[in-house]
Amino acid sequence: MSVTIYAYRNLLWLNQQVREVIPVAAVPHQVMPPDEEEFARAEMDKLGWLRPGEKTLGGYPDWSLSTEGSRQARRSTAKYPVYSAAYEILHAIPRERFGSLPGAEDAFEDSFRDPVLERAFTEDEIHAAAKLLHQQGHIKAEESHGAGLLRLEITASGEDEREEHYVPGLRVGSSPAETASNTEHHVPGLRGDSSPAERTFNTHINISGGTFGAAQFGANNSAHVENVGSEIHQHFQELRELAHSAPVSESEREEVLGQITQLEEVAKSGNAADFETLKNNLLGGFASRLGHEAALKLLALSPLISGLGNSF
Repeated sequence: MSVTIYAYRNLLWLNQQVREVIPVAAVPHQVMPPDEEEFARAEMDKLGWLRPGEKTLGGYPDWSLSTEGSRQARRSTAKYPVYSAAYEILHAIPRERFGSLPGAEDAFEDSFRDPVLERAFTEDEIHAAAKLLHQQGHIKAEESHGAGLLRLEITASGEDEREEHYVPGLRVGSSPAETASNTEHHVPGLRGDSSPAERTFNTHINISGGTFGAAQFGANNSAHVENVGSEIHQHFQELRELAHSAPVSESEREEVLGQITQLEEVAKSGNAADFETLKNNLLGGFASRLGHEAALKLLALSPLISGLGNSF
């Protein structure tokens, strides 16, 4: 099931808040435009993301995420920047047959700030978003070496996606049971948590015996940390699987596998800054050798690791 940008952003924004019940008026209009609230609420209800609530004087219940909504938000946070950037790029391209966008960066003015992240997108996020749109067939573009995609033109499917205000490439189940078992085949490997969703956690991680594990956590936090650690392990395992199946020479395969091990060791050290530096140095090579999917998996690791803190 496709998801609109309004339901998606509202889900992530609500999950960042400390309070469990959020007044309708407290949600920024940039996240939830008033004209879209009725439709987005119905969409989130259908997906099982909201708790039932009594109507207020304003006509709608206050916002409160269900257990399923909170779970979906945690799993969706890491991939949000790429999906949100893809939405913005798609909406900045002239209509079909009416021109093109010179480059993905041209979709954003200097003053742009994402309403959930409250920051601009990074260059890596913008390039990954453009590649996602291209991979999905929502845009046509010219590929270049080192400069990302150029001359972005919207396709008929892109027009359809844009008209409905769907998040490009994002698909979830239409019920909690479906959502729990859903895998987003369009952009695999971008599941996970991110630092914005972890602001209420006191996280100090300990790596014991070469594995990701939690120490000095309360009962409410330890299970969460174990889940994130499991997702980090899964990301590295999926990167290795991509390396083994990639159509590259054996020497290149061994080199990439060595880089994956190096990245994992830095992640286990708990130094998020060092991991970010190494990731940025290796990202281009991963994309060219292993493909777009591997690049997105690598990008998804950063918020997972930074969300756990710098002390492992």
